[in-house]
Amino acid sequence: MQKKVKTVQFLTGMVMVILWVALMVLIYWFSDQPDTVSSEQSMRIGKLICSILVGGYDALSEVTQYQYAELIDHFVRKSAHFCEYAVLGMLTWGSFRWVCVVFREKRGRSYETCSEAETCSEAESGSRCPETRSKAESGSRCFGIYSKIELRAWAWCICYAATDEFHQLFVPGRYGMVRDVILDSLGALTGITVCILVSRRFCKNGTKGREGKREDNKRE
Repeated sequence: MQKKVKTVQFLTGMVMVILWVALMVLIYWFSDQPDTVSSEQSMRIGKLICSILVGGYDALSEVTQYQYAELIDHFVRKSAHFCEYAVLGMLTWGSFRWVCVVFREKRGRSYETCSEAETCSEAESGSRCPETRSKAESGSRCFGIYSKIELRAWAWCICYAATDEFHQLFVPGRYGMVRDVILDSLGALTGITVCILVSRRFCKNGTKGREGKREDNKRE
């Protein structure tokens, strides 16, 4: 059973890394499009949004439809920037964590996703658990301390956003802007923050479940 779980985790991690690389390639491809092509793509999305929000949009003239879409074009572009980097932040965080697990397992070290306080029940310990303490003292490091994975993932996204904007300087009609790097960085930070919150939530639920089982076993 444990072997099956590890296999599923390994395959899930591989899929995440593949999606991570694929998204970076896709972002590069979008940035490599000339300004005319990029504008046409965003206008298409703008027209789709207008057709949903504006009543009788399809009955309007082509010029009026274009004007409506043009009004929200800037919002569409910036939202696309933010969302694609939010997803990139999630995939980067997940990929870094997965590599961390593989890295540690190859060296015969166990990997705990929950913090020391979460793995020890309050009833059983006023201080850290001996098992957890020994793991901490042996050095729970992978790309530095585990708590720094989030910072490393965010730093990666910031660097990628900066190189992406630099790449646009060489694309006809496109420009590299610092404000877009800031927007992309905030998007990545949002994605990573969501992952951290969800991960901690699952971790707490898992800890409560384990503590409940321990109490049931004691009663028996």
